[in-house]
Amino acid sequence: KVWKSWIEKFGSDTLNSRFINALLDHGSMTQPQLRVAMKCSNQSVYDTAGRLSKLGLLSKNGSKYSLKEL
Repeated sequence: KVWKSWIEKFGSDTLNSRFINALLDHGSMTQPQLRVAMKCSNQSVYDTAGRLSKLGLLSKNGSKYSLKEL
């Protein structure tokens, strides 16, 4: 429910929402996996990860990104 609220705030087809949806669908993912799932560039994955991290929504463990428990 919390993640649906964030997706609504961002808009359903934004990179932020696609990043969240990819992690909700597949669990922890690496940057290359996210790039494929989000259908975007490497830089877009890094930029989106940075934005979501600043909002306190994202964790990184080694090379894998995951959503924080909210």
